[in-house]
Amino acid sequence: MTERTAQLPLIVPRGTGEYPAQWYGGTPPSVAVDTSRDAAEAIRKPSAAIRAFVLAYIDGQGENGATCDQVEAALTLRHQTCSPRILELSKLGEVVDTGRRRQTRGHRKAVVWVARAWA
Repeated sequence: MTERTAQLPLIVPRGTGEYPAQWYGGTPPSVAVDTSRDAAEAIRKPSAAIRAFVLAYIDGQGENGATCDQVEAALTLRHQTCSPRILELSKLGEVVDTGRRRQTRGHRKAVVWVARAWA
């Protein structure tokens, strides 16, 4: 994996963990349903580690890159966990849409992402 020097601005709301302050008011997005709020709270702390895990995988694919579906399959992550982490990495400029598309396991086209170093 390439060396990263940028640090994410973090907040620690109510001492529960880390989530980038610049997104969604510093809390993972949710809707006004108790289960959605619970899920958002549950992902707050591990989100940084999952982002690093996803980035390491995409970076390891080199210029070939990976789709979200490929990351999910390789790292055994659920789509609801993986897709938001890729969006966050994209917003941070750590991964880039190559403009290429690749077929998913569901036979749909998906964005091929590469780490910034391979863009």
